[in-house]
Amino acid sequence: MTEAGQGLNGSGEFRDKQSEGRQLQSAPSGDAQPETPQPDHAEVEPADAERTRAELARIHRRWALIFAAIAIAFAGTILALNSTLYSASGFVSSYLDALARGDSNGALGMPGVRIEANANDDLLLPDTLGDLGDIRLISDRDSGGGIHTLVYDVDGSRTTFEVEYTGLRLGLISTWAFATSPSAVLEITPVGDASFDANGVTITSSAGPSVVASYAVMVPSIIELSHESAYLTAAPIEVRVTDADVVAVASVNPQANEQFVSRVQEELDRLLDECATQEVLQPSGCPFGERISNRVVSTPKWSIAAGTWEVPATSGQANLSVDVQSLFDGTVSTYNENTAFTLSYVITFTPDGGLSIIGR
Repeated sequence: MTEAGQGLNGSGEFRDKQSEGRQLQSAPSGDAQPETPQPDHAEVEPADAERTRAELARIHRRWALIFAAIAIAFAGTILALNSTLYSASGFVSSYLDALARGDSNGALGMPGVRIEANANDDLLLPDTLGDLGDIRLISDRDSGGGIHTLVYDVDGSRTTFEVEYTGLRLGLISTWAFATSPSAVLEITPVGDASFDANGVTITSSAGPSVVASYAVMVPSIIELSHESAYLTAAPIEVRVTDADVVAVASVNPQANEQFVSRVQEELDRLLDECATQEVLQPSGCPFGERISNRVVSTPKWSIAAGTWEVPATSGQANLSVDVQSLFDGTVSTYNENTAFTLSYVITFTPDGGLSIIGR
């Protein structure tokens, strides 16, 4: 019993030692590192994705606001341009600005501008356009059907323009054209001399002196006409053409200056004196002569009695003194009478500054 009990006890001790051995084997050695706990990916990944989506949403909202602001600014700019620079008044103002700075090509190139085909274009040159100063818009009335009627004050004179809406450029910018072309015709008669000055530029009419010539002009136009040459002077006159599609009329009337009068008088005196030296009743090449029914019995004596000179005709009197014998009773008497005459001369200014006077 005792031995058996010991065996059992010994067996029990053996089992305890084996259990301890197993425990020793399963326990980590003193040099081994403890294992690091692994994160739970199932919990971390959804949180990062949510933050990413939120950040992208904020970026998208920010860019959307930027694009919206740009679109609003662009729309506001287009609206402002269409109500100012590209409005009906802006269109007409651009035309007037071109005239004011002497840009004839710019003004002529505006939509709706047409020039009379048979009119001379000498007054459309940059130097002859003239100066336009104070330009003010008085009114802009929508006449319906895309037509606007605008009234401008230009240097104290009012001009009315009609323009029409023609659509959009690039689908954004309003475009306009003149419904009535801002042009007219100015008929100028250069009296006595084909040359005249327009706004300081010398123009020679192809029609010749004292003949009406037609010139195309822009509206409005302020043109100063004058003449200044060695023998003739015409005081400046201002011609304002403020209405479109009309025919305005002006004339340049040069007057003889003192030098001209002196030279012409000298020439006429010389010609008439030469006529007076001819001792015949009908001096050759002269504007006067006399027919007498009785017989001439002495040498005719001509002298210039009186006269005035003016262009184009000159009137005067020549005195004839001659002894005549009556064919009826043979008596001799002195014929002493003034003979009226009218002479017309073409006076030409020669290149050397002289005058050529030819009677006609």
